[in-house]
Amino acid sequence: MQLIQLLTIGLMLGMTFVIYKALGPARKTLLYTRDEKGKWDAFIKDSVAGGWLTIANVVGTLTSLAGAYVFFIGSSKLFGYWIFICSLSIVLGAWVTNVVTKRIMDSPRLAALLESPDQTGGVIASVFWDEDLNSRRTARLVKWVSILNLGALLWMEFSVFALIAERLLHVESFIWAAPILLFACCFTVVLFTLRYGLRGFVFADLFQSPMILLAAVGILGGCIVFASHNWGSLPPIKTIAAPWLSTRACVLFALHNICLNGLLMLVTESHWLRLWIFRERETRKLIQSSLWTGVVWVPLSVIGFMAYYASGKDPGLDAVAGLLDKLNDFSIVFSAVFWIGGIAALFSTTDATFYSLLVVHGFDSNSGKLRDRVMANIRPGVTAVVISAAVAGCYAVLFQWLKLPIEKFLFIVFPLPLNLFPAFVRAFRGLPQRPWYIVIALLLYLFCAVKGLRQPQLQFEWTLAAALVPIGVGFIAAFGRRPPKADIKADA
Repeated sequence: MQLIQLLTIGLMLGMTFVIYKALGPARKTLLYTRDEKGKWDAFIKDSVAGGWLTIANVVGTLTSLAGAYVFFIGSSKLFGYWIFICSLSIVLGAWVTNVVTKRIMDSPRLAALLESPDQTGGVIASVFWDEDLNSRRTARLVKWVSILNLGALLWMEFSVFALIAERLLHVESFIWAAPILLFACCFTVVLFTLRYGLRGFVFADLFQSPMILLAAVGILGGCIVFASHNWGSLPPIKTIAAPWLSTRACVLFALHNICLNGLLMLVTESHWLRLWIFRERETRKLIQSSLWTGVVWVPLSVIGFMAYYASGKDPGLDAVAGLLDKLNDFSIVFSAVFWIGGIAALFSTTDATFYSLLVVHGFDSNSGKLRDRVMANIRPGVTAVVISAAVAGCYAVLFQWLKLPIEKFLFIVFPLPLNLFPAFVRAFRGLPQRPWYIVIALLLYLFCAVKGLRQPQLQFEWTLAAALVPIGVGFIAAFGRRPPKADIKADA
């Protein structure tokens, strides 16, 4: 059984490499040249594939291994029927993102930046950068919050991969197994992204996103087979879909999701990078893309209900492992199907996240421009080893040594970019930037996160409440008087 799983993981990595390799030789620079961007824009404009590329990239980026694939299968029963708010709120988020994006893009400076070959327009910090001191300070703060968020997302994705791989491969007794698996997978993603860049992972999503949906449908089919063989021992459907946590925790979860999914695309780097990549297709296809994302999340949520009972009423990663152990009694194909979707979800999120991390790190807060990098200076092989070792080391310290609860980290890491919301509110209203709003949001967010980690493992109230804090600060930040146009010109 372990051999089948390892072969499936290797096959998915190999097929991804073939896709990257088929798109051309390794890149010599991280950013696109003016000529390359011109050819790309012509392709996107004239090709029918441009719309599918946009949809696949949105679905793949949002359906991550940690935040969606494993979370829904392992934790849906905790929140019961409330879990479907996730699929509904992501569609709401697409509408909110389009409204705010179009309003902000009314700025001639930003519109010109996105239309230019200069990739600076694909970085959130550029939205808030201007010549005045407060705008530059806000841009600098936004840059480092984004770097913290992107780095934490990468660490979270690979950590969940290591934890679930350790359990499904039944190598818990070998303490180095999980860090080794994490290192190998992280090294592969980082190396591929460094060598083949933006074009590689954009096209790879055309393969990976459908694999996630097919895997979800396949595992759901296995759950139906399991239910049919155990129908007499299972409770009524009403009980199966009932939440395990208290009503208070579920209401907080609903508010958490409305805030998180309602603003997630707007405040994350991937949306602004896609704006630069796909132009108007990003906003035109965003509602459709979010609908497809919700469609993928629904079967994963339903699987989560059955995972709880198949695993002996265990939540989290134990539910995932327990479900697959039961499904493997019918066929070992189900473990292979799980890893087809799991590796696709991991790759589709981490390659785009790592590329965004490199680009954001190259943003100069003083000039408002990007510093280009030659790939020879980055040294892809060495960089991949260093990053993978650092991620594996952090994993070992937090989850093997300190044994912190991975489920709570999901609710802390993924809403982290919401702390940029106050800056977006002020940009939406045309108000001058005030960086201290972001600082206040971060401090209060950190307070709630720490309180949440100190709670017992299956109590989430403080952790869920953390996502609500930046929203409250954002509403306060919305108050103010727009400066007269004459003052704006004088400041410029």
